[in-house]
Amino acid sequence: MKIKSLCSIIVSLALFGTESTCFAGDFETWKEQITCGEATYKLESICKKGGTDELNECKSQSLEIIGRAGSRQVKIPELNKLNANIYKENYGDIKDLFIVGWACGKDGNVLALNLYYSVSGGAAESSASYDASGKLIEDDRFPTFKKAIYDARKNMIYIRSVMPN
Repeated sequence: MKIKSLCSIIVSLALFGTESTCFAGDFETWKEQITCGEATYKLESICKKGGTDELNECKSQSLEIIGRAGSRQVKIPELNKLNANIYKENYGDIKDLFIVGWACGKDGNVLALNLYYSVSGGAAESSASYDASGKLIEDDRFPTFKKAIYDARKNMIYIRSVMPN
Protein backbone atom coordinates (compact mmCIF):
# COMPACT_ATOMS: atom_id res chain seq x y z
CA MET A 1 0.00 0.00 0.00
CA LYS A 2 1.47 3.35 -1.05
CA ILE A 3 0.65 6.22 1.30
CA LYS A 4 0.79 9.62 -0.37
CA SER A 5 0.56 12.01 2.57
CA LEU A 6 0.44 12.47 6.31
CA CYS A 7 -3.32 12.94 5.97
CA SER A 8 -3.52 9.48 4.37
CA ILE A 9 -1.71 8.03 7.39
CA ILE A 10 -4.01 9.81 9.82
CA VAL A 11 -7.13 8.76 7.92
CA SER A 12 -5.79 5.18 7.84
CA LEU A 13 -5.24 5.28 11.62
CA ALA A 14 -8.75 6.69 12.08
CA LEU A 15 -10.15 3.55 10.49
CA PHE A 16 -8.62 1.58 13.36
CA GLY A 17 -10.20 3.71 16.10
CA THR A 18 -7.44 6.33 16.43
CA GLU A 19 -8.59 9.95 16.61
CA SER A 20 -8.15 11.93 13.37
CA THR A 21 -7.57 15.66 13.05
CA CYS A 22 -7.05 15.55 9.30
CA PHE A 23 -9.90 16.91 7.23
CA ALA A 24 -10.35 17.41 3.53
CA GLY A 25 -8.68 20.70 2.64
CA ASP A 26 -5.82 20.41 5.16
CA PHE A 27 -2.37 21.46 4.04
CA GLU A 28 -0.14 18.60 2.92
CA THR A 29 3.46 18.27 1.77
CA TRP A 30 3.57 17.37 -1.90
CA LYS A 31 6.97 16.05 -3.06
CA GLU A 32 8.30 15.97 -6.62
CA GLN A 33 11.73 15.03 -8.02
CA ILE A 34 13.46 15.27 -11.38
CA THR A 35 17.02 14.59 -12.54
CA CYS A 36 18.65 16.50 -15.38
CA GLY A 37 22.29 15.75 -16.11
CA GLU A 38 24.33 15.52 -12.91
CA ALA A 39 21.76 17.38 -10.80
CA THR A 40 18.68 16.11 -8.98
CA TYR A 41 15.98 18.61 -8.05
CA LYS A 42 13.72 17.90 -5.08
CA LEU A 43 10.69 20.14 -4.66
CA GLU A 44 8.42 20.25 -1.63
CA SER A 45 5.17 22.22 -1.81
CA ILE A 46 3.02 22.88 1.26
CA CYS A 47 -0.45 23.12 -0.27
CA LYS A 48 -4.06 22.15 0.08
CA LYS A 49 -6.30 21.08 -2.74
CA GLY A 50 -8.76 23.68 -3.97
CA GLY A 51 -12.38 22.96 -4.76
CA THR A 52 -13.63 21.91 -8.18
CA ASP A 53 -12.22 24.30 -10.81
CA GLU A 54 -10.37 26.31 -8.13
CA LEU A 55 -6.66 26.88 -7.67
CA ASN A 56 -4.88 24.96 -4.94
CA GLU A 57 -3.70 27.09 -2.03
CA CYS A 58 0.03 26.92 -1.33
CA LYS A 59 1.89 28.34 1.66
CA SER A 60 5.43 27.68 0.46
CA GLN A 61 7.80 25.71 -1.73
CA SER A 62 11.35 24.62 -1.11
CA LEU A 63 13.77 23.36 -3.72
CA GLU A 64 16.92 21.39 -3.06
CA ILE A 65 19.44 20.90 -5.86
CA ILE A 66 21.82 17.97 -5.37
CA GLY A 67 24.86 17.67 -7.64
CA ARG A 68 28.48 16.56 -7.65
CA ALA A 69 29.53 19.63 -5.68
CA GLY A 70 27.00 18.88 -2.92
CA SER A 71 23.55 20.23 -2.32
CA ARG A 72 22.01 23.63 -1.88
CA GLN A 73 18.65 24.97 -0.83
CA VAL A 74 17.16 27.40 -3.34
CA LYS A 75 15.12 30.39 -2.23
CA ILE A 76 11.94 30.17 -4.33
CA PRO A 77 11.54 31.87 -6.70
CA GLU A 78 15.05 31.96 -8.11
CA LEU A 79 15.13 33.88 -11.38
CA ASN A 80 18.06 35.12 -13.44
CA LYS A 81 18.57 38.90 -13.40
CA LEU A 82 16.81 39.57 -16.72
CA ASN A 83 13.70 37.51 -15.87
CA ALA A 84 13.53 39.00 -12.35
CA ASN A 85 13.71 42.56 -13.73
CA ILE A 86 11.10 41.90 -16.44
CA TYR A 87 8.74 40.34 -13.91
CA LYS A 88 9.17 43.17 -11.39
CA GLU A 89 8.55 45.83 -14.07
CA ASN A 90 5.37 44.14 -15.33
CA TYR A 91 3.88 42.49 -12.26
CA GLY A 92 5.67 43.66 -9.09
CA ASP A 93 7.10 41.46 -6.36
CA ILE A 94 8.26 37.98 -7.40
CA LYS A 95 7.46 36.43 -3.99
CA ASP A 96 4.06 35.07 -5.08
CA LEU A 97 5.48 32.88 -7.87
CA PHE A 98 5.22 29.11 -7.47
CA ILE A 99 6.83 26.37 -9.56
CA VAL A 100 4.05 24.67 -11.54
CA GLY A 101 6.06 22.72 -14.11
CA TRP A 102 9.52 21.57 -15.13
CA ALA A 103 11.35 19.63 -17.81
CA CYS A 104 14.86 18.65 -18.83
CA GLY A 105 15.77 19.69 -22.36
CA LYS A 106 18.62 18.58 -24.58
CA ASP A 107 20.56 19.96 -27.52
CA GLY A 108 23.34 17.54 -28.43
CA ASN A 109 25.42 17.19 -25.25
CA VAL A 110 23.93 20.33 -23.69
CA LEU A 111 21.27 19.78 -21.01
CA ALA A 112 19.10 22.36 -19.26
CA LEU A 113 16.35 22.10 -16.69
CA ASN A 114 13.59 24.67 -17.09
CA LEU A 115 11.35 25.62 -14.15
CA TYR A 116 8.03 27.21 -15.04
CA TYR A 117 6.59 29.63 -12.47
CA SER A 118 3.05 30.95 -12.22
CA VAL A 119 0.88 33.01 -9.89
CA SER A 120 -2.92 33.13 -9.73
CA GLY A 121 -3.42 30.48 -12.38
CA GLY A 122 -1.39 32.11 -15.11
CA ALA A 123 -2.09 35.79 -14.36
CA ALA A 124 1.70 36.22 -14.29
CA GLU A 125 4.41 33.81 -15.35
CA SER A 126 8.18 33.45 -15.47
CA SER A 127 10.84 30.77 -15.75
CA ALA A 128 14.31 29.83 -14.61
CA SER A 129 16.81 27.47 -16.20
CA TYR A 130 19.69 25.46 -14.78
CA ASP A 131 22.67 23.75 -16.41
CA ALA A 132 23.48 20.04 -15.99
CA SER A 133 25.38 20.75 -12.74
CA GLY A 134 22.42 22.64 -11.18
CA LYS A 135 23.77 26.16 -11.65
CA LEU A 136 21.29 28.93 -12.57
CA ILE A 137 21.77 30.03 -16.19
CA GLU A 138 22.30 33.79 -16.18
CA ASP A 139 21.77 35.94 -19.26
CA ASP A 140 25.40 35.82 -20.46
CA ARG A 141 25.23 31.99 -20.69
CA PHE A 142 21.78 31.82 -22.33
CA PRO A 143 23.03 31.47 -25.96
CA THR A 144 24.88 28.24 -25.06
CA PHE A 145 21.70 26.71 -23.59
CA LYS A 146 19.01 28.33 -25.78
CA LYS A 147 18.03 25.23 -27.80
CA ALA A 148 18.06 22.93 -24.76
CA ILE A 149 15.85 25.40 -22.85
CA TYR A 150 13.38 25.59 -25.75
CA ASP A 151 13.36 21.78 -25.93
CA ALA A 152 12.51 21.66 -22.22
CA ARG A 153 9.67 24.15 -22.66
CA LYS A 154 8.11 21.92 -25.34
CA ASN A 155 8.14 18.93 -22.95
CA MET A 156 6.93 20.58 -19.74
CA ILE A 157 5.74 18.25 -16.98
CA TYR A 158 3.16 19.90 -14.77
CA ILE A 159 3.55 19.19 -11.07
CA ARG A 160 1.29 19.46 -8.02
CA SER A 161 1.32 23.07 -6.90
CA VAL A 162 -1.06 26.05 -7.13
CA MET A 163 -2.59 24.85 -10.40
CA PRO A 164 -5.54 22.45 -10.09
CA ASN A 165 -4.71 18.82 -10.88
